[in-house]
Amino acid sequence: MDDALDRELRALGRSLTSAIDDDAPAPAAVATAVLDRLPTAPEPAPARWTPVRRRLA
Repeated sequence: MDDALDRELRALGRSLTSAIDDDAPAPAAVATAVLDRLPTAPEPAPARWTPVRRRLA
């Protein structure tokens, strides 16, 4: 995981924890914000992995 994504997830985790502890904003809203910031699809595998995929298939 790259450093920027790691920092972002840690910050969102702190927000979620704070929301649960303080009861504001609603935890569901914070959880939705976390999910909205996650990548929607995994990055494509490098071409060099193709032989490995064929062996595993």
